[in-house]
Amino acid sequence: MIDFSKIFGNGKDKEKSASPIHFAKEPPKEKPPYKEEAKKISEKEKMLDGIDVKLLYKESLVLADKIFNSSQPILPEDVKEIKGVVEKIVDCIIRDGGQLLEITFNKLPQEYHFISLNMVNVCILSLYIGVALGFSRDKLIDLGTAALLHDLGMKKYRSIIDQPRKLTPQEYKEIENHPIVTTQMLSHLKELSSKILESISQEHERMDGSGYPKNLKKEEIDEFAQIMAVVDVYEALTHSRPYRETYKPSEAVKIMLEMKEKFSYTVMNAFLEKIGIYPKGSYVELNTKEIAQIIRQNPKLPCYPVVKIIYNSKGEKLDEPKEVDLSTNPTVYIKKCL
Repeated sequence: MIDFSKIFGNGKDKEKSASPIHFAKEPPKEKPPYKEEAKKISEKEKMLDGIDVKLLYKESLVLADKIFNSSQPILPEDVKEIKGVVEKIVDCIIRDGGQLLEITFNKLPQEYHFISLNMVNVCILSLYIGVALGFSRDKLIDLGTAALLHDLGMKKYRSIIDQPRKLTPQEYKEIENHPIVTTQMLSHLKELSSKILESISQEHERMDGSGYPKNLKKEEIDEFAQIMAVVDVYEALTHSRPYRETYKPSEAVKIMLEMKEKFSYTVMNAFLEKIGIYPKGSYVELNTKEIAQIIRQNPKLPCYPVVKIIYNSKGEKLDEPKEVDLSTNPTVYIKKCL
């Protein structure tokens, strides 16, 4: 198990502690050259055993946006379509591991509502956690279905959530009813199990009892809901909202660790081991001033992933990117996220 209290330590002993994380204070004014390099790499890797992961992601978004914007009730054929997409996502994650995850951290298309984007990303992230926890394929499909539908009730509150400002306490209180609204919208569907509906109703509950709508604690909260609770907060922090900009993934993790009593310890461990503090595909500057891309996690040492150095300390592109495992290189560490 990962010791949360040592994740942001001083970096003197990699087996016991991890180096402090420093965040870039200002976003770059111009698009850095390594972003273009990443685009070329991702284009080459986007196909997985005949599956176009970008196309699968878009298919998921189109479906989520359709059901979120529809004024009609969800029908059995809609559930069949939803489960079909979830099955594709499950198979993609089981076969590969990182490509679909990487897409969730790209700049998201503006033509879709942010709730639709959230539902898809929470689905994908939840499934990565489910895989890390050893869920069966059938159980993963149920988890993904719950996650893809978890915020459907937010459509009732469009006039509130679309405001280009931070919500008032009264508005927050009103939208706290959305888990109940979502389950009411879905309760007529025999195709959705009681576990799926229960997890959707509990997704905003917290382990310390501070959540809503019923202030449930610990074992009272369904395991799917415990997973969605973690990834929903992470997804919201790492993507923009009408009233704020995004946090970098490592910043989001640090915020979540500061309120770790609200989340399942088991789920947070699986989250850090599978998704990490620095997600696959993200970019960092090393203490050597080199620019590197995260290519793989070290599950027990989330601050020390395997990276691919793309630019040297002078900002010159390498002819051959160099792979470095930071867990076995004591003099090299991540200085900041980009």
